[in-house]
Amino acid sequence: GGSPVVVSSGGGGGGSPVISSGGGGTLASSSGAGIPVTSTLPIGGACVSSTTITKPAIPSLLLTLSLGDRGPNVVTLQNYLIRGGFLPADDNTGFYGPLTRAAVGAYIVAPATLVRTVSCQPAVSAGAHRLATTFQFQTILHWYTTTADVKNLQIFLNDHGYTVSTAGAGSVNNETPYFGPATIKALSKFQAANNISPAIGNFGPITKGYVNQMIGAGK
Repeated sequence: GGSPVVVSSGGGGGGSPVISSGGGGTLASSSGAGIPVTSTLPIGGACVSSTTITKPAIPSLLLTLSLGDRGPNVVTLQNYLIRGGFLPADDNTGFYGPLTRAAVGAYIVAPATLVRTVSCQPAVSAGAHRLATTFQFQTILHWYTTTADVKNLQIFLNDHGYTVSTAGAGSVNNETPYFGPATIKALSKFQAANNISPAIGNFGPITKGYVNQMIGAGK
């Protein structure tokens, strides 16, 4: 096996993160530049039926990771998979689970040119609330779990201006049941704006009660 792969900055201050080998060299793209690990699909906010992208070149060292691995190397691998559309946008958890293994398998057999379909969704009017005033969250929700109420939480956050994602998974009308980093970030912003402390993106009894009160009042 080769030296471990680590994430480092791309140079003095403010550069894009790149992957570098344990010996200090940079694994480069075909253009010779360091590969950003936070790239997203280049679909912007436009309503299009499909977009064509080049399959991201994942360094071979990252493809040696296996089920159960954790850490920044896994995050880097997951970011590449997200960039190629093989994983949801907020699934860079740092844990190599069954979803990541399946995504790697799909990546390996995928062609060099990828076509990604983007469904055109109707816009949600400003101030519109998609959850009925009779709806109430019954339980607290936990990070990195998948439940139907996480999707309802994402709907609540998006409808109130605390955007989970601007495109793809987690965006308006594309909410998902996964409580990942994007949901945590959006929820922490909601908590901070409403003086719920600590504003760390957890959905415990206090936040649940506050959210339920807003829903019941039609706010």
